[in-house]
Amino acid sequence: MTVAPQARAGVQPRLAVALLLAVVVGVAFAIGTVMLNHGEHVVLRGVATVVGAASGWAAAGVVFGWVMLRRGASAARTVLLCTAFFVSASVGYYVADYLYALATSEPPLPPGVPLLPGAMASTTPQLSIGEMSFWVVASLVCGPACAAVAWLAGRPGVLGLLGGLCLPVGAALWSAFMLTDRFSIPVRLPNLVAHWAVVALCVIGAGVLVVRYVARARATLAQ
Repeated sequence: MTVAPQARAGVQPRLAVALLLAVVVGVAFAIGTVMLNHGEHVVLRGVATVVGAASGWAAAGVVFGWVMLRRGASAARTVLLCTAFFVSASVGYYVADYLYALATSEPPLPPGVPLLPGAMASTTPQLSIGEMSFWVVASLVCGPACAAVAWLAGRPGVLGLLGGLCLPVGAALWSAFMLTDRFSIPVRLPNLVAHWAVVALCVIGAGVLVVRYVARARATLAQ
């Protein structure tokens, strides 16, 4: 079955708009992460260790994919959009962090490692091409993985439960790991509070998902 030229012409703009949206959201997320990393308030530094962590980026990708699926995107298109989100976020982070360092004389910072009080750049900041390239390549894996989790979360039954649990369980485990590894984040009260809050919220969220699944399963059996 062939697709009429008019139909193809109608599909392409929608895909282009969706890709543009993925890029804009990815860059906005990256800039927000940079600003949190360089925040002066202790609360912002605590939030930065959560948002900039691997679990924070993964959560952003899953939520973005879930929203795209809810808006009618196919599974294949969601994989493409999530990948575009991660690629633009990765490039956007390192470019924005480099420009911020040039403008403020503060050192460039990796995601999730906020600026320590009094830290200043001693040399001219350099754009981390190697790290940026690594995360761009990693985006080719992270995008499809987060899209798959988002797709599973929207399925009924056990698949939906497992997909829904991936985010809170994964985020809780990662924050617990960060709390035990003193080389990952500076051991300061705001950072500890932020990650313990993530663990608590994830446990509550996972509990809600399980209770809702059990309630639905019982209602189905009672019919």
